[in-house]
Amino acid sequence: MYVYLDPRKPGEYVYKTDYGTLRLDYEPIYVGKGKGERRKVHLDLKRCRNTRLKGKIKLIRKECKKNPSIKIMNNLTEDAAYMIEEEFIECIGRAD
Repeated sequence: MYVYLDPRKPGEYVYKTDYGTLRLDYEPIYVGKGKGERRKVHLDLKRCRNTRLKGKIKLIRKECKKNPSIKIMNNLTEDAAYMIEEEFIECIGRAD
């Protein structure tokens, strides 16, 4: 599982889930279950299909001259990754 973070918005972002507390140093902007190198696909704007995320990445690159940070949670089973992703999206909300 991975979370894209907006380096323009530092702060203390704390989310309590059934799987523990997730502490982030920047505002989360995208959550994905991911597999292999999937977390990097969104950074290739030609391949990124999520228009909201693509727009945010463009702004971050323009304003900060870098990519969003990526917080990665390793060593999860696929089922656990799906459950944590779903619960985390519920905690932070969703733009659509």
